[in-house]
Amino acid sequence: RNLFQTALKTYADAKPIRVAYDNVQFVPLAGETYLVSHLLPAQTDSNTLSGDHKAFFGVYQITIVTPSGKATSASDAIAKELQERFSIYKRYTDSTGFTVQVMTPLHVPEGKVQNGGWIVPCYFNYRVDTN
Repeated sequence: RNLFQTALKTYADAKPIRVAYDNVQFVPLAGETYLVSHLLPAQTDSNTLSGDHKAFFGVYQITIVTPSGKATSASDAIAKELQERFSIYKRYTDSTGFTVQVMTPLHVPEGKVQNGGWIVPCYFNYRVDTN
């Protein structure tokens, strides 16, 4: 989670766009464009009979929220930039050597109007292997 959030924060700070993270209070401003970060763990597996190897799989979702009633060009541009930042097979490693890898391209489904905003829930699958 921290590795993806750090990469997302670096991107958002450069824009600047605020990011809503799990378990952190966030109140969007009227008409604000912002991102919402979610890590969705899926399953744990092992490639060894002893179980000393563990593979963690999951989904990381970044929801793009822009004001509704306007063209989708703002969310489309953000989605394209996020596809480049979280490209398939890209690895993120922390100072301890812990590494997570993006396993699928960022999927950008059609958006929808919800709660007064245009919502585009983008996501990709990730994998972590540990011993």
